[in-house]
Amino acid sequence: DGAGRAAKLEVKGGADPQQVEVKAALAKATTYTLAVAPGLVGTEGPLPSTEPFSSSFETYGPLV
Repeated sequence: DGAGRAAKLEVKGGADPQQVEVKAALAKATTYTLAVAPGLVGTEGPLPSTEPFSSSFETYGPLV
């Protein structure tokens, strides 16, 4: 499983919505979670987020 596995990421944005771009290959058949701590300031106003946010995805397994 991908517990504790990190991926190299780059955050892009500015005036546009933020994008997270993976900068290296991800392991196959692995679950990754993007976690954002409270305090992130959005593009629609100056108020920071008050709750943590996370989203997970799984990469495909080996093709047989």
